[in-house]
Amino acid sequence: MEYAKKSFLLLFALCTGLLSVCWRMVSFAFSALDFEPDVEEKSDTNVWYNYRTGEIDPVKRYDGIYQERLQK
Repeated sequence: MEYAKKSFLLLFALCTGLLSVCWRMVSFAFSALDFEPDVEEKSDTNVWYNYRTGEIDPVKRYDGIYQERLQK
């Protein structure tokens, strides 16, 4: 009886470990595929409005609405 209990626990531990590894592989595969679009691709068009100048700007400025830093 003790042998059956130990073998059941060993089999249970192996199955849960195998399921854990499979889940991590599936999770990694979906994160590697990256179905979410990048920041640049979220816009409907490739034109952005520059709020500082009031003009349409074809280049995305990642530093915000100001092109140069403010002087203290």
